[in-house]
Amino acid sequence: IRTLGRIRHENLATLIGYHMGEKETFLIYNYLPGGNLDCFIHKRSKKNLLWPLIRKIALDIANALVYLHNDCVPHIVHWDVKPSNILLDNELNAYLSDFGLAGLLE
Repeated sequence: IRTLGRIRHENLATLIGYHMGEKETFLIYNYLPGGNLDCFIHKRSKKNLLWPLIRKIALDIANALVYLHNDCVPHIVHWDVKPSNILLDNELNAYLSDFGLAGLLE
């Protein structure tokens, strides 16, 4: 968790805290008011999803993954990239989140 808390990148949600209880662990990330990509897609009809926006979101997440896999020390594999783990801000910039299942590579 300490390693995840030190990671900073423009397309990664920032881990700001955590709680480790006897039965559960919670990771606390910065608030991103645009919600997650899964809800965003389902709230809009398919004709309202513009290709330039889809491309931008895909590039934002690809940028985050390149950082995690190549530039981050230690390298990190997220293991659970899906629309509900992609958060959006008010300008629809995309941020990869939910590193609960992430694996650290030696």
